[in-house]
Amino acid sequence: KKTTSTEEVVEFPVGFKIVKTFDGVDYEGTVVGTPRMDDGVPLWRVFYSDGDDEELEREELLKYQVVEGSNSNNTNNESNDTSNKKKKASTARVTPKKYINFVKDYNQ
Repeated sequence: KKTTSTEEVVEFPVGFKIVKTFDGVDYEGTVVGTPRMDDGVPLWRVFYSDGDDEELEREELLKYQVVEGSNSNNTNNESNDTSNKKKKASTARVTPKKYINFVKDYNQ
């Protein structure tokens, strides 16, 4: 369903957490802003624990959302997801300073 205004879209607040698998490695992601509209479709910017980022649609955020109280990742988060166009070269799960500083600056 297409919407016409970002005011109608509030379901993924800044700080919303996801876990997405790239090349068999799980990366934590965080929504860092309000959605922008692309032909009536809201896209949320997500920054990952390795410093990469991408924009995701509502269905993707729901698919990869972190379920509170669960020790395992969302079962819909398939490691061989062929829709992943982004490839990860590193397997490190360290949060880089540039990501931390970006989020601090964004939230001020």
